Amino acid sequence: MLAYIHCFLYFYTVNQAVNISNLSPEVAVLLQQKSSLDHAILDINSLVLSKNDLLCQKENIIAEKQNIIAEKETIIVEKEAEIYDLRFQLDQLRRALFGSKSERFVPEDVNQLRFDFDMGEEVVVESQKEDIA
Repeated sequence: MLAYIHCFLYFYTVNQAVNISNLSPEVAVLLQQKSSLDHAILDINSLVLSKNDLLCQKENIIAEKQNIIAEKETIIVEKEAEIYDLRFQLDQLRRALFGSKSERFVPEDVNQLRFDFDMGEEVVVESQKEDIA
C-alpha cells in the first residue's frame, strides 16, 4: 500500500499539469508530507556527509599523530642507545681513575718534575766501556 502511495505521489509531483487544488484533501496532505519528508531526507543526507567528512578528518589526524608517535619512539630508542654508550664510557673512565691499583691509570702531569734515572746508567755504562778498552 505504501509503495502505491509513493508511486501515486511521484506521478503527481512529476506531472506539472496537475493542480493541487483539484486534488482531494487527503492527497494534498500526502503531497505536503512527502515534500517535508524529502526536505528532511536532504537534511539528513547533508548531515551524514558532514559526519563522514568529520570522520575522515579524524582518521587523518589520528594517522598524523601515530606517525609523530613512531618518530618520537625512534628518537627515544636512539637516545637510550646513546645514554647506554655514554654510561659505559663513564664506567670505564671511573675504573681507570678510581679502580684498584692494577686497573688504575693515572695520567702524567706535564708540570711535575721528573727524575732522569736513565742518564745515570748511561754514564756508568760509558765509564765501564772506557775501563775495558
